[in-house]
Amino acid sequence: DFLAIAGGLLYGINDVVCEICVRTHGHASEFLGMMGLFAGAIAIIQAAIVEREAIAQFFTLDAAGGEEGSCSAATAWGLLSAFVAANVVSYSGAAWFLLLSEACFFNLSLLTGDLWTVIFSVSAQHIVPGPLFFLALLLIVGGVVVYEMAPSPVKKMSISRPREDSFEMTKSC
Repeated sequence: DFLAIAGGLLYGINDVVCEICVRTHGHASEFLGMMGLFAGAIAIIQAAIVEREAIAQFFTLDAAGGEEGSCSAATAWGLLSAFVAANVVSYSGAAWFLLLSEACFFNLSLLTGDLWTVIFSVSAQHIVPGPLFFLALLLIVGGVVVYEMAPSPVKKMSISRPREDSFEMTKSC
């Protein structure tokens, strides 16, 4: 439970820092480039240290023709490519969303994503969650509604007009 709470707090802090960086220190493409560079380097180092054996098993095949790994090499590379593409789309969308709205609204909206899981569980698997899930969902949706009823605490920045200290404005000087 402690790790889940710590992970949620760190994810929220990450979104707030992302919003500050995108709004005050540069454009979304600059933020995404730096995030991709450093996150990629950290992920490769972490995977090499912690997940080396699992990655090797995922990508290896037995010389006798039988599968030792989880799937064929082509399928493994396809799955890895799909995962990377989904993350690129997710983080690009999040950065652009934070130009238009706030991190608080973004995090509240992400919490409503479990609704789609429950809709699938109920319709396809006929599994209905307990009443506490519906209470939590009601509180989350209520939080989104209450948050959106008040005026935005963040000054909106125009996407079409670059900041004065950005590269687009200074390259003609």
